[in-house]
Amino acid sequence: LEVLDVSGCTALTNECVEKIVSRVPEMQYLAIAGCTAIDDAAVQSVARNCRKLTLLNIASCTGVSMASCMSLIHELPQLLRLVVSESSISNAEVVMLSSLRETCEIVRNQFRPVAPRTIIGYKAPEVKKAAKGDK
Repeated sequence: LEVLDVSGCTALTNECVEKIVSRVPEMQYLAIAGCTAIDDAAVQSVARNCRKLTLLNIASCTGVSMASCMSLIHELPQLLRLVVSESSISNAEVVMLSSLRETCEIVRNQFRPVAPRTIIGYKAPEVKKAAKGDK
């Protein structure tokens, strides 16, 4: 599983994110935009487990702090794009994050969705297995 878009899944919890990302180290694209039940704990799980991530969309995840975004920049060397639209991250913080690594684009004002919504349907069996702890 390299691509997962569960944007808008308001029932998605930190624990569920942890279970999924701990089993998919090859993840390259993750969109959890609008998953309002998640916070820094979920983002830290992503930073620990998804070392090959190139795009992370956490738009509208208001429980995610600047400190977690800084961790993402430092811990995910391949991250090319971080979407923080409609979050608690300010414009000044976006500028600061951008200065930490010039190769990572920090996007604050962007309309969703970033990826086609059909991705989750295509990968649903793998996601279900990962959430249950199956490999």
